[in-house]
Amino acid sequence: MPMKKNIDNCWNTIGIWSREHTCLKLKEVIHCHNCDVFHQATSFVYDAPLSEEYRDECTLLLREQKPTGKVKESSVLTFEILDEWLAIPVSYIKEITDFRNVQRLPHNKNAFILGIVNISGEIEISFSLEKILGLSGNEGQRHKLRHVIIAEHDNNHYVFPVSQLGEVYRYHQDDMQGVPSTLNERAGSFMHGIIKWKRRKVGVIDAELLFATIGRSL
Repeated sequence: MPMKKNIDNCWNTIGIWSREHTCLKLKEVIHCHNCDVFHQATSFVYDAPLSEEYRDECTLLLREQKPTGKVKESSVLTFEILDEWLAIPVSYIKEITDFRNVQRLPHNKNAFILGIVNISGEIEISFSLEKILGLSGNEGQRHKLRHVIIAEHDNNHYVFPVSQLGEVYRYHQDDMQGVPSTLNERAGSFMHGIIKWKRRKVGVIDAELLFATIGRSL
């Protein structure tokens, strides 16, 4: 950008950026940055109108779409049952607590129902995720249930004993993979897909299908 004609760039000829440093003001101001002549010149540069070339360049930069990271839009609670790591959307979780003794129901013919359990003073039905999903395991694994997930859907409560609790995990839908053929057909039919969590492959349960299946069995 051209310098205004009545402003002499003396800092280059006699000032700090010259070879001789012959400007008498240097003894007083020490450096050209502290001189009023330099300040006037910089004010002119800042206040000068933008060139068309510079304006166009700035416009192009502002129009460019800035790269953004993927927003992790889904949240699930990870948990384990019978050596299988699964996850359910946190939006359905009402409460998590330690395992409670289940009171068996006499003459119960519904394989999905374990019995009834006391949760915060309320009697709730406890359901078996392993039966619903068709998971298999030995008797020893069934006795390792240590926690209870209480889910809520359409004002109904669903109690599921589980072996271990993981954590609330957020992921993007693009990160979800298809259900592998190694997963049994029944369990696979209840999964939205597979996500990776702490080097584990975790099946994300289709909660709406899970609750609908339970409802039809009652």
